[in-house]
Amino acid sequence: YYILLTLTRGGMLIQTNIDEHKFKDNPLALHKAKIGTYLYTGIMILFLTAAFAVSVVQVVMEGAGVRVPAQAIYAFAAFTGVRLFMAIWNFVKSSKYKDLTTRSAQYINMTTALVSLLSLQTALLSLISTDLVPAVINAITGSLVCLGELAIGVYMIVHSGVKYKKIKRK
Repeated sequence: YYILLTLTRGGMLIQTNIDEHKFKDNPLALHKAKIGTYLYTGIMILFLTAAFAVSVVQVVMEGAGVRVPAQAIYAFAAFTGVRLFMAIWNFVKSSKYKDLTTRSAQYINMTTALVSLLSLQTALLSLISTDLVPAVINAITGSLVCLGELAIGVYMIVHSGVKYKKIKRK
């Protein structure tokens, strides 16, 4: 999942770089191209959410998940906390900017932080519990993470449609 998100981010940045060189003299065409890349990123997030939902079901059904040594859980928690804090911080900061490339990157960071949160939870539960409760908690948290990612992807798709219609009216 992380590899595919990284490839999505890389593809978005490479396409934006290509578009900026290709349309450097035509700001309207560049903006349209950025909207297309933003749309593509939203669609990829939806596909990746579907793939992630399958892994959540697998974790819940098999009782699997991230297992780390007890001593490493502190580093894992710190990593997740920093990732989540930075994703929220940059998400709020990027809402001021109109650049869709920046927003796309922040939405990808937010999905990555949500997945890290679920990974931390499964790791913590694997250390402290052995009964049926972790499966229920993982199902609830996994569903919420998938819904959050789904909301991000749908928002990006709808938002790109609105942006494109605004350009067509002008």
